[in-house]
Amino acid sequence: MAQSFVCPAGIVGPSGQAAPPAPDVPTPPHPPPGAVGHGRGQSVSPPMRFEKPASLEARNMDSEHGPLDGFLRRFPADDRAQDYLLSSPPEVVERVIRDFRPLVDGEADYSGLLTSFVKRVRQHHAQSGSSGHTAGLPPPGGDAGPNGDRSHDLRRTVDRFCRRYPVDDDAYSSLVKCPTDVALRVMRDFRPPREGESDYSALLKTFVKRCSHEGSFQAQLSGLNGRGREDGRGREGLIGGELEGRNSALDTFVRRYPVDSRAYDYLESLPAELQDLVVQEFRPKREGEADYSSLLTSFITRCRQEQQGTSGSGAVAEQPCLPASDQAEQDFRVRFPMDERAFEYLTTSSAEVRSHILSTFRPRRQNDSDYSAPVTAYVRECRKQFGVSGAGTAGADGGLPRHPVTDGAREPSRERGHHGRGHEWEEAAPEGAKQPEAMGGQVEEALSHFLQKYPVDSRAHDYLVTSTPEVIWRVVQEFAPKRLGESDYSALVTTFVKRCRDREETSRARDAHGAPVWKRGRFG
Repeated sequence: MAQSFVCPAGIVGPSGQAAPPAPDVPTPPHPPPGAVGHGRGQSVSPPMRFEKPASLEARNMDSEHGPLDGFLRRFPADDRAQDYLLSSPPEVVERVIRDFRPLVDGEADYSGLLTSFVKRVRQHHAQSGSSGHTAGLPPPGGDAGPNGDRSHDLRRTVDRFCRRYPVDDDAYSSLVKCPTDVALRVMRDFRPPREGESDYSALLKTFVKRCSHEGSFQAQLSGLNGRGREDGRGREGLIGGELEGRNSALDTFVRRYPVDSRAYDYLESLPAELQDLVVQEFRPKREGEADYSSLLTSFITRCRQEQQGTSGSGAVAEQPCLPASDQAEQDFRVRFPMDERAFEYLTTSSAEVRSHILSTFRPRRQNDSDYSAPVTAYVRECRKQFGVSGAGTAGADGGLPRHPVTDGAREPSRERGHHGRGHEWEEAAPEGAKQPEAMGGQVEEALSHFLQKYPVDSRAHDYLVTSTPEVIWRVVQEFAPKRLGESDYSALVTTFVKRCRDREETSRARDAHGAPVWKRGRFG
């Protein structure tokens, strides 16, 4: 039986022999139907022309750009709609990519349609119960959303995010290595003060670290809604449903104005009526920021002062030294927020030192969001004084030694508007230029914390660290820029360091003529 060979033109050689090979030419798109061979009248199937179907093209596009990136290329949407999609659970994102099919293709903007569809899928996902995935959606690892595709998709999304906010390799790695929910939250909530900067590395690393630390707190916060506190420790006048409603109101409030765990604890510790006042009257100038912790803490402090009637007077009455208790220390931490290291340093001090600190600590700035450095410095100074003078030294304040300052240093300073001895620490320890010399590693610790909070370039860093310990300590204690969260404080820090250096020279000159070092001279 003769064999038939299909040639480019559909010609079959007689007697089973193929015609001489012809040059390689493209197959005609539509060969004549029913082509018949010349050998023995056998029908020959026409050569087929393979074309990529639309689904195959879409799949290839997904494999090249990532499912989400390919989806957004096909259905353009604004940043708000994209953020709303990115903030959804992975199962919702997968279903949206799979099922979103608008009536008209090729539109310039699908923001409204996409947002409505995502909202509907979210609601369906929430009503699907605890099955772990939306009804009708294949479970993780299936064809619709394998883990490899999800990881590839996240990497593509991170790349797109970093094209908008350029960062270095270290910041990029910190974002890529985050858990998926943390990375999505970072890309959703990251809102730097200014767009178009050349480097957002410091801001991004700080924000990634904050989101990672607050992941467990947000999980606890989401559990507050609908959970009744049946242990009887509710606030005064709140029982059952009222307490649950208050927790729901707080949950709604912090979703609108995101804060860290420290600021939330500060809000939750308020009395019921003051808590309601804060929730009703807190209105920042700008909505949609990523973090309102500092603003909320300042607002709560102001409300507490107004409620206590102390907002109009500059003096704070000095409290008697009482034995410190765990509750008193927790209240102190709520009033003066600090990190774990500073709080542990306080609580591991002797009872006399703790009582003295809780009664006499008066920071230079009343509305700061972090008192870790001044608290650590004051605890160390009190430990030093108690160690030198002894815990049983008799004194006017119940057996506690006072700071070694002159009577002139205890007098109110008309220059700064201080009134009374409530600001004794401001007049003595932070102003003392000789004290940091004996602190050694503590100055380095405070400096490290300062540079993490206020990033600077290498030139400003060198200018600061080559200063005297007195200047470094003054910078760490007194530097207070108007805006927090900037990516670079080099110019501000350099200017402030120069001012402190000049002030130190002036203080030394005055000291040579007999004036106290810690007293600031009046000029002009």
